[in-house]
Amino acid sequence: MGRPLRRRKGKADGQTEIKAGELKKAEQLTEEQSKKEAEDTKKVKQLARDEAKKAKQLTKEQARAQAKKKAAKAKRAGLSAKRRTKKEAAELKKAKELAKEQAQIEAEETEQATLKAIEQGEMEAEGIKQGQLVTIEKIESEVEKVDPPFTETVSELYEGVVKLVFPPPVNLDRVRQVEEYLKQVEDLSLLWSGGSTEEGAIITISAKKPMTLIKILKETPLIEQVSKTEKKGKKLTVTLKALTEQE
Repeated sequence: MGRPLRRRKGKADGQTEIKAGELKKAEQLTEEQSKKEAEDTKKVKQLARDEAKKAKQLTKEQARAQAKKKAAKAKRAGLSAKRRTKKEAAELKKAKELAKEQAQIEAEETEQATLKAIEQGEMEAEGIKQGQLVTIEKIESEVEKVDPPFTETVSELYEGVVKLVFPPPVNLDRVRQVEEYLKQVEDLSLLWSGGSTEEGAIITISAKKPMTLIKILKETPLIEQVSKTEKKGKKLTVTLKALTEQE
């Protein structure tokens, strides 16, 4: 009866050893699997960290490139604005210089015109009518169409158009006073007044009927002498009296 019991005991021990070996082997497999999973997890985490680092680096580079691009664009815009401002400043300076030159030219032209007008004198300026200088020849031709031709009936009788010449130098204020005097003479009309630098002041009058013109002129307090300059007496030279100290 004792032997069968030892046999069963030995068989049980063998099964126990087998189970222990299998358990140990399973534990080893589990440990190896855990290590492998841990290593895989570590690799995944490292890969994730590397990808994150690459992504971060790429983002930095992109941001740096974008910032650099914006800076370059701003610089180009600044240079363009600077060149435009410089160009506008140059154009403004040129316009100012041209305006200054034009103003100087106009001032010189005005000065020359003023000097020329002064040289010609007020006498010639008074002979301007409707922008043109009316010449004495034109006046005489027009008057002769309506007035009778000049005739000399007596030595000192004058009729028709007569030119009074006041040789230079002449006082224009006195010439104007003579004009005012002649306007008051009956049957005597003032046609034109003006002059030139060569002849002096000129007054053209028209006698509607024969009159002693020389006598009338000499009666004027301002006139010193009256003389004929043409045979038919169409032109008389009038000499004004000298100015007194009081005048």
